[in-house]
Amino acid sequence: MLPGSRARFLCMPSETDGYAQLESLLRQEKMNRDLIAQGKPPIRLTGCCAAQGMGNNPDALEMQRDLLLLAGSVLELEIDLIEVVEPGEFQKEVWEMNALEKYNEAPIRKEEGGVLYKKGDYEGACDKYTRALVLLESLSTSPSVTDMQRDIKQQKEAMDKEVRRRVLERKRLERLGREIPDEFTVASVEQYLKESEAKIANPDFSGNNGINPSVVISLMQTCRLNYAACKLKLGEYSTVIIQCSEVIKNDATNVKALFRRAQAYRKIGRDLELAQKDLATLRDLFTGRGMTEDQAEFLELKREEKELDVKLKAAQAKEKKMFSNMFA
Repeated sequence: MLPGSRARFLCMPSETDGYAQLESLLRQEKMNRDLIAQGKPPIRLTGCCAAQGMGNNPDALEMQRDLLLLAGSVLELEIDLIEVVEPGEFQKEVWEMNALEKYNEAPIRKEEGGVLYKKGDYEGACDKYTRALVLLESLSTSPSVTDMQRDIKQQKEAMDKEVRRRVLERKRLERLGREIPDEFTVASVEQYLKESEAKIANPDFSGNNGINPSVVISLMQTCRLNYAACKLKLGEYSTVIIQCSEVIKNDATNVKALFRRAQAYRKIGRDLELAQKDLATLRDLFTGRGMTEDQAEFLELKREEKELDVKLKAAQAKEKKMFSNMFA
């Protein structure tokens, strides 16, 4: 075939097994890209058939209804060759990539987004962060990451259980006035805890293609924050709230997420009490960390509190006037 030409293929039913599942996944992948672009969390993809993959969502099921009619049908494909692109000259779709490719590309897109943000190209930066988030969201649910996250969690639980066992046994022996074996001494428990935490913090990723789940989560948090910063500049405040809320789910004391979400609430002008709550959380955090009110972050917080106070007073005055007219 040459660019601009069209070819038609007829595929017999025996050759089309799995087409419905593949097309369903492709549609879900596109839906997720659209959701992320709107600042909404993606839907977890499944490898089920079209009907099962949509679960109990009637709208999604209706969208896939045509796939349910394909069983036993001859499939006709028309392919237009638009252009020929050599390997390495195009960007792969996420579903075409393996886990390591996603892991390696995501930080590159994040850095590109940072460069564009500094240049004031917020739309371009959003595109880069969106690509990074699509890669990371897909990667975070892949077996290579979820299996290691499960293993790390089990190691932490086993460590906590062993520490509790040793501490309780030491206390029991102390109550009985017996000699404490080395295994149960405070120094021994502290040494065990130190060695176990070091092992958990530096696991062997060689069997996982070098993919570190902690890096995946950390990078996803950073990309969400940067994406929210772009949307704040572009005035898309609802998206800022959604992205910052996702960050706060994983890190309740994330300063940037709390501050940007408070700004977004204030800019929208609704839910001002939620902005007030986020700023109060930040003030408690800063105070708890021993920060003084003349430090840069604290000064920025005070400026935001002042702007929010103006909005709150205006909202209260408007509400008061509305009720006075109502009962006049």
